[in-house]
Amino acid sequence: MEILRIDVSDELTPPEKQEVKKWLKGLEESIFFVGDEWFKKEEHKLFFRLFKSNTLIGVYSCRVVPYKKTINGRGIIISPHHRGLKYGTLLLREAINYLAKEYKGFEMKVVVHPENIASLKLMLSLGFKVYGYISDFKNTGEPRIKLKMILL
Repeated sequence: MEILRIDVSDELTPPEKQEVKKWLKGLEESIFFVGDEWFKKEEHKLFFRLFKSNTLIGVYSCRVVPYKKTINGRGIIISPHHRGLKYGTLLLREAINYLAKEYKGFEMKVVVHPENIASLKLMLSLGFKVYGYISDFKNTGEPRIKLKMILL
């Protein structure tokens, strides 16, 4: 029997960070590991961790900005061995449910690369709406689609 558990914390443990770095394989790590100096005093980060039989298999990270009533999604990653099995959908859905209870009325925003069809489909299926396009995301030359939803 499969035992799944999701918890939320303000940081990943060092072993969890190492595991996620393996999953990223050189992809942009700042979405998960940006230093606290990047956050203003009133802001904070949250990590939603998905465990299967006490093994970490997924993480969703976001930044809460209370003075703007905004939550900025920073990234979601699932272990390579567990991709394509709807764990990302489960993790993000549970994160949204938690955030909606804690931050009702806040606007939740994410950006997705236009070629990341799986992430776009996931965000749209969970109720996000497209509201803009960035042609040069953080001076990388890479585009991003901007999506948002109001947490109810």
